[in-house]
Amino acid sequence: SGSLWLTTAHGDPVRAFPGYAWLVAGCRSLGAPREIAMRLPAVLCMGALAALCASFAYRRAGTLAATVAAATVLFTPAALRACSRAQGETLLALLLYSAWITWYSVGQCRKRWLLAWTGTMAFLILAAFTAGARAIILFYLPFFFLRRPVKGRRRLLSPAHLAVLAVGTVIVVAWLRRVPDQIFLPWNEL
Repeated sequence: SGSLWLTTAHGDPVRAFPGYAWLVAGCRSLGAPREIAMRLPAVLCMGALAALCASFAYRRAGTLAATVAAATVLFTPAALRACSRAQGETLLALLLYSAWITWYSVGQCRKRWLLAWTGTMAFLILAAFTAGARAIILFYLPFFFLRRPVKGRRRLLSPAHLAVLAVGTVIVVAWLRRVPDQIFLPWNEL
């Protein structure tokens, strides 16, 4: 379409999120045939998710845990179905997991909260480009179920989070204003 933000199919604009379409367009520009370019991003995202899960499990519990984590990610029926149907859910899962791992490893473990929230918001904005408001809800919902919820909720009110959240909101609002008829809320996808 000539626009990075506008998703098209057969030259006509469609109401879809651009995240997965960007990866498909990247595969097509590298010369991949259309059938492969449609499914390759889903397979690569699932492979990257398995590698991230395995590396995190390896650091926490060793080789056996890493093997089990990678196998669990790669061989579940949902993962196999998502990869074969070229769905953006694999990209969404990868981005949300990356956001949570960034929040945990940089914030909780290293206590560098501004850096943690900045990295987390970068992944969350990319996830919003992939699934809209659903990505934001799926990221923030687990805060209600933390083991020590008061501490986790207090982190949401920290100046670092509020500043990064304001920047993220401006980016998402600018995207929604730039692209007319862009869907963002889950019930608008139907």
